[in-house]
Amino acid sequence: MDVYRNGTKVGSVEEDGTVRHGGWLGEKAGKVEEDGTVRRGGWLGEKVGQVKDDGTIWRGWGEKAGHIKEDGTVWRGWGVKVGLVKDMTDIKKAGGAALLLLL
Repeated sequence: MDVYRNGTKVGSVEEDGTVRHGGWLGEKAGKVEEDGTVRRGGWLGEKVGQVKDDGTIWRGWGEKAGHIKEDGTVWRGWGVKVGLVKDMTDIKKAGGAALLLLL
């Protein structure tokens, strides 16, 4: 899955949930776990948020950061469009990438 801001690719998500700045060989930004937990830096990294099944994205331990819709559009807070995730296959991975790269 690729992540875009204003039409420019800013990162990607690998099959295992690894999120990278810039693309496949880019710097590792973090990882999204199966349950939607988002960690900066990787599996044992600092928890920075959570993505729910409905696409809501939560920062830290409970502040709503935004929402990702099924069409891949990413919305900050309660309604500002900030980006797009193309070829969405997993809403939790896509939402985690949005939190690390866009929100």
